[in-house]
Amino acid sequence: MFDPSRLIAIAGVACCLSLAACNTDTDEATPPTPSGPSYVGYDQGDASNTDQSNAGPLPDSNAQADPHPGERHSLGTVTVAGGTFAVSMTGEITPSTELHFDITQTFGPPINTLRLWIGDKSATGSLKSKSTSDDGHFHAHVEAPITLSMDSALWIEANTSSGDREAATIKLQ
Repeated sequence: MFDPSRLIAIAGVACCLSLAACNTDTDEATPPTPSGPSYVGYDQGDASNTDQSNAGPLPDSNAQADPHPGERHSLGTVTVAGGTFAVSMTGEITPSTELHFDITQTFGPPINTLRLWIGDKSATGSLKSKSTSDDGHFHAHVEAPITLSMDSALWIEANTSSGDREAATIKLQ
């Protein structure tokens, strides 16, 4: 039959064993202070002493500021998915280089995402890049393919209001 005193005795022994296994030494309970280049000036409980060398907005967070080196070239405008976009490029196009594109929507329905690639319409040998957007301003890092032909162009793809994808091209040279 069920013996409540036996159950209480077993529970008491289990509780004592679990407490004995706990380490209550405060020196070992305090986590070590992180060290290394990412924790320079780290002080627990005081956020004002943290390393501020990387503080500030991310480079892509402001479409108006271009943190990329090189001369910016205006490529003109392109119309895709009912929107008109002014396109500029930073960098020189050579095989396997990364180019930076800033795109500003000047007309049309709001577009949330643009996909870009350099090459032909089928994107053969190209890597598609998704742009970041901020209120009609888009920024993308696009890698040029290993082989560039004379008719290689920048392709910009967007979703239409019906959900279909539409692509348009703009010459790079």
